[in-house]
Amino acid sequence: MWLRAPDEPKSAKARLNWLLKQLQKSDPNGLHIRCYWPGKTAATQQTLEALRADPDLVSRDREGQALQSFEVLFFKDLGAKFGQRKIFLTELEAAVPIFYSQVMQQVKAWQAKAPRLREDKSEPQDVSPAALLHDTELEALAGDA
Repeated sequence: MWLRAPDEPKSAKARLNWLLKQLQKSDPNGLHIRCYWPGKTAATQQTLEALRADPDLVSRDREGQALQSFEVLFFKDLGAKFGQRKIFLTELEAAVPIFYSQVMQQVKAWQAKAPRLREDKSEPQDVSPAALLHDTELEALAGDA
């Protein structure tokens, strides 16, 4: 499951904590978090259990870089079962609902906070389309000066 990292907290640790809070109820067995960084920087990956224990792992050797996105992965060791088609399909069909309940039902994509009205805009007539258009025109004129 791929998720864009939040824009508002700037530090990588804060962005990771946003995801970890959503995965609080998830069983960490088999769950990994892959972190993507800007440019050609290689992605990093840690287990959910390791990141819960030490969220600073995410930013080691990445000081000053902004975390861009996450990928939540589920790994299941099939060992010799991988070679047997029927068992592989049975294991896959069992893994999908686990991932769905442990991750996909818990995580929501980040949304920016709604803008706050200025205190001088607390009355309905102050936020009418005409009033907002007037404010926009005044701001445009001030920008030309």
